[in-house]
Amino acid sequence: MASPLRRSAAEALKLGFDGAKVLPFSAVPGPTWPVIGALPKFASYGYSKINHYYKDLYKEYGVIVNTSILNEPSVMISDPREWRKVFQNEGRYPNGLASGTWATIRLAQKNGYPEPKLASTGPEWQKTRQALQKDIFSIASATSYCEPVTDAAQQVMDSLKMKLDKGEVDLHELLVSGVADVFTAAILGKSLGLSQGTATEAQQRWTEGGIRFIYLSAQLMMQPHIQLWPEASKTYRELEEIYLTMVPVTMQLVEDTIAKYQDFSGPEDELPYVARVGKRAEMSINNLSFEVMGIALAGLDTTYHVLLWNMLNLAQNPHAQEALREEVLRVLGPDAHFTRDKLSEMPYLKAVIRESHRLSMPGYIYTFRFLDEDVALCGYNVPAGTRIIMASDGLQNDPELVEDPEEFRPERFLAEAVEARKSDPFKSLLDHKLLASPFSFGPRMCLGARLADMEIMTLLAKFTASFDFELAPNQTWTKIAKTMAVPDPVPRLTFRPR
Repeated sequence: MASPLRRSAAEALKLGFDGAKVLPFSAVPGPTWPVIGALPKFASYGYSKINHYYKDLYKEYGVIVNTSILNEPSVMISDPREWRKVFQNEGRYPNGLASGTWATIRLAQKNGYPEPKLASTGPEWQKTRQALQKDIFSIASATSYCEPVTDAAQQVMDSLKMKLDKGEVDLHELLVSGVADVFTAAILGKSLGLSQGTATEAQQRWTEGGIRFIYLSAQLMMQPHIQLWPEASKTYRELEEIYLTMVPVTMQLVEDTIAKYQDFSGPEDELPYVARVGKRAEMSINNLSFEVMGIALAGLDTTYHVLLWNMLNLAQNPHAQEALREEVLRVLGPDAHFTRDKLSEMPYLKAVIRESHRLSMPGYIYTFRFLDEDVALCGYNVPAGTRIIMASDGLQNDPELVEDPEEFRPERFLAEAVEARKSDPFKSLLDHKLLASPFSFGPRMCLGARLADMEIMTLLAKFTASFDFELAPNQTWTKIAKTMAVPDPVPRLTFRPR
């Protein structure tokens, strides 16, 4: 029997969802009960297994599933063609994950700090978004930070070589430090030096706290009842402690960067991001500091998890690691020194990242939207205000769509394979652009998505050119969901300098 996706896809190709009779929301299939909705099904998995929950819902019910719980209507959509309708109907002020981070807003209000506008909606969100995205969102602006990112990545490699002489390296610490160093090199013009051990203790807490902060925020977002008495929640209290630790560090970093480049008269694309935004003076330094903290929180967390899964997949697949190494050395040379013009010459590197995203998708709760008007999705009417979850893990691991989906094969996404799928409307769904990125899409797409892409490419190229790496002996882990999907425990890798 064909999978639910193939049945839905075939029907859509013949008739099109738009031409079909639109059924009421109550007819959407799902594990729902009167009043409580899908709560029993969700509770049987729990938040830490939400990745398995979404994947199993897809297998059991298909491309659209009613996931409503209590009085909150919710639906899961797995067809990227239907996602496009969601993004097309977002309106001027989209409402998604960021606007659900109530705890961050409460902490700002409680402590007399500016509320982060990127976490809001409406005209203030739009104005702030436009001011902040000018120097980071486009491919041209993101790649203008290529030189400092590459230099910082090389420092990470040099530091790792020295650490290997002293024993085994903690993979979590290695990647968190590396991601933070390349990020701050672009944002502040200088890496924090976490990989080299030169960062201050406060900066170390800032980095680790940032990863933890996102996880705690997501926990609170999934438990809105805590808003009634936040201080009674251990999760909220820990979040507040991290917040109060991060704020002064962020403000100092931003103030120091703006002061350092205040009299800079060279080309603008040689300035770090914070200095570029600061020179335009579209917001106060105080407000800029809190927006930068939000960008850092989101960017560090997502980039770390994407890089982690890429490294694990390459460590377990030496043939793919060697193929990537051959491309890196051929295009970039033994130092793997990235320049803007070389980014387009790395098809295998891009295929590795795309295949890792398919097989080991890091994000499970990030991509959802609330629309202000009803919309027809997959042949059903979805009422305004419904949480629309766009989940593709089940789809991208459906054996009807992907041959041997449990295997890591970057070759699936090389030009020849993509071209071969174009003649099959069903198989070519795998190449739909809305499936390709962990950073969402539309007006609320992650502000630093393209910078993060470059950081990941640079670090992967550097690691592959500098080291052979593999899993240490006797490694086992379970894939669980925190903010992102993570291996628990984080495995150990063995690195050998080349």
